[in-house]
Amino acid sequence: MDHEIVIVGGGAGGLELAARLGRALGRKEGPRRVLLIDRTIFHLWKPSLHEVAAGSLDSHQEGLAYPLLARRNHFSFAFGDLEGLDVAEKSLSLAEVRDDDGRVFGVSAFGTDLGLRIMEGLGLVAVT
Repeated sequence: MDHEIVIVGGGAGGLELAARLGRALGRKEGPRRVLLIDRTIFHLWKPSLHEVAAGSLDSHQEGLAYPLLARRNHFSFAFGDLEGLDVAEKSLSLAEVRDDDGRVFGVSAFGTDLGLRIMEGLGLVAVT
């Protein structure tokens, strides 16, 4: 991916910056201009964490999905941790996303059961 602006971390500042730059630049030139990278798929306003801890707020209902925000605000989103940055080559690499048990986490969607037929064993671990 070739992006002119890469923002690592979708906290309040990173998300606001990506949205503003996306609306200013991406609307005319496309979302490939600005890229936001975060290790989670949704943004939760950190001052609300005490409500989540108390059980009075459901983080999955209150969180804002980065892919949706990216589409609405004309920027790109990548799910992952920044693993490396090569300034000379103007490139970066993302680490594999793993769950708490250390397993590689992958998300895939198929419009039919074709993927279940093609990838042996996928039906045993897939949530359908």
